[in-house]
Amino acid sequence: QRKHNLAQSKMCKCLGSLAKNLFLCVWPIISIILGIICGSIFGVIITLVVFLLTLVRTPMHTYKMLVVTATTDKCFEGNLGLLMRISVFLLVPLVHILFLLGITLFSATVGMLYYIGKSSKIFYKHEYTKTMQKVESNAKLEPKSYLGKYYRACQNFMEDDTESFPAINFLKGLCALVPAIFFGAIPFIPFSLAVLGITLYRMPINVYKTMKISLITLALKWDLRLIAILTLPLVHALFPLLTFIGALVGSFFYFVVRTWSNIQKGYSPFHKWKKKFKAGVERYYKAHKNFVSERCNPYDHPSGIPQGWDGDSYGIPVQKILRWQWDLLMCCFITVFSIPICLSGSTLMAAIKFVPSCLYLWYKSGSEYCQETCTTIMATWPFFIIGMVFLPVAVAIAYLFIIIGATFMALRAPFCYLEYGYKAALYEPLEVLRTVDEVSGFLCGEWLPYKKSLFLEKTFS
Repeated sequence: QRKHNLAQSKMCKCLGSLAKNLFLCVWPIISIILGIICGSIFGVIITLVVFLLTLVRTPMHTYKMLVVTATTDKCFEGNLGLLMRISVFLLVPLVHILFLLGITLFSATVGMLYYIGKSSKIFYKHEYTKTMQKVESNAKLEPKSYLGKYYRACQNFMEDDTESFPAINFLKGLCALVPAIFFGAIPFIPFSLAVLGITLYRMPINVYKTMKISLITLALKWDLRLIAILTLPLVHALFPLLTFIGALVGSFFYFVVRTWSNIQKGYSPFHKWKKKFKAGVERYYKAHKNFVSERCNPYDHPSGIPQGWDGDSYGIPVQKILRWQWDLLMCCFITVFSIPICLSGSTLMAAIKFVPSCLYLWYKSGSEYCQETCTTIMATWPFFIIGMVFLPVAVAIAYLFIIIGATFMALRAPFCYLEYGYKAALYEPLEVLRTVDEVSGFLCGEWLPYKKSLFLEKTFS
């Protein structure tokens, strides 16, 4: 009888352990299903509560903002204050209706997804007590709850007039935008034409000064002098067009923003237009005069010797350019030489190591998995089998990244040429393949700690 009782006890423990392991396997799926159902229901309830709270407060907030718009003097000043007040007053209901629609749509989409994820987490971790406390807190509209904070924000809006100022200023800016574009487009063409006229008026003296300096100055060598003489006419011909286009774009945005700011502050759209227009034209004209007096005159001496000249002459470094061209050609040749070697070599390594890598990783993963506890195996065996099936795909992807990395590592050869010379650059693809062979060894059980090669240091030191 005693042995029979012990056998029954062991059987009950085994059945209990089996039931527990089966429960661990299916509980995440059940948690997701329950989370989707309960989270959707809770999200709908929250969306309805937010909609009703916003719907109830919309008439009150609209009335409050209308009163503030009609009575406040802080937001509406200047000659256009009355016109801006009327415009904002007419748009106040539209803002609150759009806010009602926007917050309801946000709660029905983003809020719904949030509560589905939150509900799944609650079921999976069994956080029922904590959740009920939060639900109770929101139902009581406590200050730290989400609904409590929203309710308190609605109360503050009704109690404090300054809460309406951001919305009023937004409506003012919106109302001022259309007339700002219309009126701001008026002065940008005359301003651009003025800039173009100044440029054309100053062009002869600029051309004369720059060409004269290029011809007589001793600070330029013959090669740079020749290039300057050939390119200066093109530069001076394009300069008026470029400045005119820049003045068109820049002055349009400047005067639109300036006009928008004037209208929003209640001033006339043309407030300080004349002053800013005149100041901009004078600054541009002064810049042309400074170019001649400060930039050109120190180099404009009949002897060709600039003021304060230290004897240095500037020219084109022909030898350096030829050296750079040779290095560029060698770098291109070494790159074309290295990339096929690294690409074909790493591909051959991957093809040779693919099957051994799959067998090794299957063996290693199976050995480590068998050492896990019975509970872990019962809970995760489907995922282990799926992982074993897709392991060759993962190995192929890993070798693909290794091949791509080896191809990019071939770009080290040109830098090696610049640092050590052409011999080191020609050996560099082999160094890259050796590095790839060592780094890829962990996939087939041949991992060796990477050691920096001393080949270059010993051979080309």
